[in-house]
Amino acid sequence: MTESSSRTGALSRRRLFRLAAAAGGTATVAMILGACGETEVVTKEVIKEVPVETVVTKEVIKEVAVEKVVTQEVIREVPVQQVITQRVVEEVMVEREILDISFWDFETRPLGVAAQDAWFARAGISADVRMNREVVPFRETEPKILAAKAAGTLPDMVWSQPDATWSWSGQEIVAPATDALDLMGRDIFGENDLNATAVDGVNYGVPQFLWPHILYYRSDLYAQHGLPDPDSWDNILANAQALNNPPDIYGYFTYLLDAHPKMAWSLMPAHDAYVFDENGNNSINSEGTIAALKLAKALDEVSAPGAAARHEGHGRTEFIRGATAHMVSSTSFSGTFLADKPEMLEQVAAVAQPSVAGTGAGLAGMNILNITTQTDYPDRMAEFFAALFDRPNYQEWFQSTVIGWAPTHVAVQNSDEYWGHPRIAPVAHIIRAGVDASQMAWVGGSKYGSKGSGLLGTVTARNIVKDMFIMVFDGESPEDAAAWAEAEVQKVIDEN
Repeated sequence: MTESSSRTGALSRRRLFRLAAAAGGTATVAMILGACGETEVVTKEVIKEVPVETVVTKEVIKEVAVEKVVTQEVIREVPVQQVITQRVVEEVMVEREILDISFWDFETRPLGVAAQDAWFARAGISADVRMNREVVPFRETEPKILAAKAAGTLPDMVWSQPDATWSWSGQEIVAPATDALDLMGRDIFGENDLNATAVDGVNYGVPQFLWPHILYYRSDLYAQHGLPDPDSWDNILANAQALNNPPDIYGYFTYLLDAHPKMAWSLMPAHDAYVFDENGNNSINSEGTIAALKLAKALDEVSAPGAAARHEGHGRTEFIRGATAHMVSSTSFSGTFLADKPEMLEQVAAVAQPSVAGTGAGLAGMNILNITTQTDYPDRMAEFFAALFDRPNYQEWFQSTVIGWAPTHVAVQNSDEYWGHPRIAPVAHIIRAGVDASQMAWVGGSKYGSKGSGLLGTVTARNIVKDMFIMVFDGESPEDAAAWAEAEVQKVIDEN
């Protein structure tokens, strides 16, 4: 007996979902599903062997005289009996339970929540699951996850970012996503995006969406001054110096107040510099790190004073009001332009941050969907993930969610329909820069090795990398700052 891939029950429920969506959206769907009970009717094939005709044959061997003293063996086939069968398929009604699964994330924006709920509902119809979502604020996620792991109460699915995925894989909080990726096909994602979910060659999640940090610049001022394209850090620095005219406008905007050392994660990978190498060794005090610190200092000299007290949101405000000519920020900044000053989009361009050495460049912000180790439904979760990343479902979600994210699905990245969508088209030139950036951008200060990746969160939490940059901005030499950071990172290694 083999299970049919076509389920009449699923089809009827899909019709209900469409009718309900027209009548009142997801809530109506939930009522209909509840009214239908906790199971779904599906079909299975039954294979039977049915006699069609009977042919009777037998083998007869006779001795036939050829010469008087010579005989020859002759074999003839005489009908005896043969049964010929044909395949008959019957549909047998069986039941599949609709499972309630739990999910923790930190999305609170109404548009993002509504689009995500609809995305999950569509996938849930295919996988016969019903999502129960709980909002966990970003800063509360880590302690709550650790407490739930100890208590055995982890949800089925969580939202994370690369550094958390790396740490949680070592703590056996998130499970390998091998089955889900096998179902959907790994080639639907870019290699760099997929690698950001991996530790020691095993993927522990699926890249949901991107928010790479890219360079925003005033293309109108570039045209007025005849400046070269910002395709190298030498050009960017020279252009920032040329446009620097305080207090009217500063050439660049540096900021270090945010929790993550975003400036470091942009400039260090561009110089092939990381806190840990792929073997987990302390590699922060390198020529690449020192070069990144020198570049940061030069950029800060054409930025408004006080980088240690400035944050990314402050920079966005200054850029939109025309007070700075260059700024590195995530692709989500494009949504701010669209909402607050859409006419400025014609004056602004964006590019992927260039590399100086190696292949890394810029901060590859990303959100990841993970299946936890404590789910009771690993097979159904894999099926649910595959339905989420089915191209039409994923693209429909992406066209309706928060403006400014970049898709991970390669087919959507290459879709004229997506780029031409009325909500996407006004900021397409910015989002495309984010897609380009994701092909070489790096997610943090480690080269994906399990040891270094597991310690990176502690290094970040202690502000070691950020403080190294602040020391240089405050007058310390890059060499002394890197040596201090090396000693602090070594303390973290020794403690663990």
